[in-house]
Amino acid sequence: MAQKVTTNNAGIAVTNNKTDRIEFTPFQRGIIVYLSRNGRSQNSLALEFNASQGGISRLIQRTTERQRDTGLAWDDIELYQTAPGRGREPALSTVQKEYPPEEQTSDHC
Repeated sequence: MAQKVTTNNAGIAVTNNKTDRIEFTPFQRGIIVYLSRNGRSQNSLALEFNASQGGISRLIQRTTERQRDTGLAWDDIELYQTAPGRGREPALSTVQKEYPPEEQTSDHC
């Protein structure tokens, strides 16, 4: 997977990514799971897709769990889409955003 590389003011090549972590496209996830289910080893998949064996293992495990939970067919692209809801919880709920608490003042002098 190619990263977007630019140069900064000093002429040094930099990427927009904060880490070396890569994220597979839904198509790549489908190919990895398909090949794994048809006998390819996780080590050979890791080498081919420039990932760690543990990362391939987690991808297969999460996809298998998601398939079991949702009942989606293995060839359904929806199974390989990025799952919503991952990441940080919002700091404020919708109700808190609509009705912020009254300002509290202190009379302590």
